[in-house]
Amino acid sequence: MHYLIIDFEMGEVDAKDREKLSGMAKEIIETGAVLLKDDFSFDSEFASYSKPKVGYLSSYVRKMTGIRKEDLSNAPSIEEVLRDMGEWLSGKEVRALSWSDSDCRQLKREMEVKGIHVPEIDALFPTWSDFQVAFGRLLGLKERCALSDALKICHIKPVGREHDGLYDARNTASLFSKLQRSGSVAVSLTPIGKGAAPQNKKADDSCWTIERAFFAIRHGKEAAMGDGFRKYHFEKRMRKI
Repeated sequence: MHYLIIDFEMGEVDAKDREKLSGMAKEIIETGAVLLKDDFSFDSEFASYSKPKVGYLSSYVRKMTGIRKEDLSNAPSIEEVLRDMGEWLSGKEVRALSWSDSDCRQLKREMEVKGIHVPEIDALFPTWSDFQVAFGRLLGLKERCALSDALKICHIKPVGREHDGLYDARNTASLFSKLQRSGSVAVSLTPIGKGAAPQNKKADDSCWTIERAFFAIRHGKEAAMGDGFRKYHFEKRMRKI
């Protein structure tokens, strides 16, 4: 069994053009993926930009991801990218996971709308797992945890910049590998749609970051912390791993 950690970055589709894509508001413009072996060690990685069919690179997405127009102008289509990825995965038993369920849902919808069929990619959907939900379940959180916060809790120094497909996949893979190889805090994966998700799907300022948890502990506010208290104690546990 191999584990595929995958991350997509998406461009926007103008409202007037969405009917051309059956109402889709986004298109995948960058794919980053890391493949781990059955012992959770690194195997290989895959990365590619993809030229959107009708979508565009907004200033917001450009600033967030660092993707430039020239990166997309001569990029292959998402169908070509997925066929290349299929060749990369060919002959392997693979289970996919991502940080949130949005990557899985976007890919599945985009393949349906564009009529793309790649056997190795189609085979990923039945067991694709939301690692963000699994991590929250491991800590007993009520709210979703940002990847950056999860890395801090587990004492992993992130590589690269946030919202880069390959760097996000590398960081997610590092987190998954560390937990699974620890021998004491392994994550239990559940296919998307078959398990209960945390109540609050937002991972923003309403969540207890590890910094806020430390502050609350120092000031004797454990009782009001909720998720922050759980994060703090899990961080203490991970110091020994």
